[in-house]
Amino acid sequence: DRFPCGFGLSVQAEPPRRLRDERRAGERDQRGQCAEGGWVYMAVLRTVIGFATAGYFVQVSLVHEFMPPRRRGMLTGVVSAITTGGLLLGSFSGAYLIPGIGWRWTFALGALPALVALAGAAFIPESARWLSLHGKPEAARKSVAWALGEARFDGELDVPPPSPHDRWRHIFAFPRQVVTSTLVNLGLMTGYYGIVLWAPMLLAQVQLISSGDAAKVMIAFSVAGIGSRLLAARLADRVGRRRTGGYFALAAAVATLLAGLTGNGIFLPASLFWLPLLVAFVFADGGFSVCALYSTEIWPSRLRGSGSGYAGLTGSVGKILGPVGLAVIVGSGNIVSPAATTSAVVPAFSFLAVCLLVCGVTYLSLGVEARGRSLESIDRSLAGESAPRLEDAHE
Repeated sequence: DRFPCGFGLSVQAEPPRRLRDERRAGERDQRGQCAEGGWVYMAVLRTVIGFATAGYFVQVSLVHEFMPPRRRGMLTGVVSAITTGGLLLGSFSGAYLIPGIGWRWTFALGALPALVALAGAAFIPESARWLSLHGKPEAARKSVAWALGEARFDGELDVPPPSPHDRWRHIFAFPRQVVTSTLVNLGLMTGYYGIVLWAPMLLAQVQLISSGDAAKVMIAFSVAGIGSRLLAARLADRVGRRRTGGYFALAAAVATLLAGLTGNGIFLPASLFWLPLLVAFVFADGGFSVCALYSTEIWPSRLRGSGSGYAGLTGSVGKILGPVGLAVIVGSGNIVSPAATTSAVVPAFSFLAVCLLVCGVTYLSLGVEARGRSLESIDRSLAGESAPRLEDAHE
């Protein structure tokens, strides 16, 4: 089973994983949308939408299984950058469409990309690797022929042999993969979403600008983040996943700490608060490309879906831990959206910096380097191993 799914709102990881045997089922989940009703109704539908966001790892896995090793990182970066484009469209819709057409029609427009997912489900075949694992060699050949644009493919297939069904708990037979994917995703998501949560409010308070202007600054940050994701993906193919992911996370950690110190005028004048905040945001955002790439390719094919789904689960825990950690630090009773204050910016940003530091150190000290390696090569290196050796971390 290789259904890779994130953990939506931290309750969606395991059920969609079961659906991975038919990738199209995961893609259909993206039709979730909101309608009129009370907050409970909206919350339930938002949870359903969480299943669709979990499909992010489905896309990453599919890209990996169709792409050659030298292009795997870059194409993952493209997928990651496109998700940022979706967030930008959401911000644009909130600012300009809702006032004109209302939130119901805006939500309906937000469901239109589901048509693209359905088209993909209809026209894109399963990967040859997945089909081979499930004992479908002829379908695997048709998949290769489709990818090559040929009528038939009669060559030798270097794909995994059929494998018995594995349960998701079998990922714990690979402790290094479990530990690194946990710490990388938890550290990055906690730090990043903590920054995203407070950045608009602090920009308005520290820079003495309106909330509308702060929102425009964040849109500019997000545009820069798209470029950062593409750059990180390119570097991951050229210099490796461990070094790229590690150094991006460390740079984000340092910049986050400096942003906190600048917010109080300790390091730089408070008027320059936006500068280290931008650097922190861009490097943390770029880390998403490497995080998705790393969390998917380090597992054997028979467990790739379960392993990447687990990584997505831990990342979603980080999305919760960020606001909760900030609330504890500032002594706020609101753990969903704790109020940002300049007096709490130093301890709060120090907490976020530590989370990003954990991510970076994990990459560099324990990370598995898969640059330039085929998925079959990774399978062979993990074959029969129930406890991968830590000394292989720097291979």
